[in-house]
Amino acid sequence: MNYLLDTHSLIWYLIGSRRLKLKAREAIDRCRIMGGKLLVPTIVLSEALDIAEKRKAEFDFEEMYRFVRNDPSFEIIGFTPLDIL
Repeated sequence: MNYLLDTHSLIWYLIGSRRLKLKAREAIDRCRIMGGKLLVPTIVLSEALDIAEKRKAEFDFEEMYRFVRNDPSFEIIGFTPLDIL
């Protein structure tokens, strides 16, 4: 089981925001429990950094990045046309 996360889903999940729908939160939790992968495209990290720098959401980008890199449930992937074929 793999899920491709978008920017808002990643941020909202990690900060515990109520803006992330319960169904989405449960799917992410289930994926983590069952040993699936939460795929985080590099563009999502770039967008998250931009959001953090512009203070559009209150979170520490460096802390989020370390978590994503160190938690085995997450996998950072490239995002080119070859990656989606």
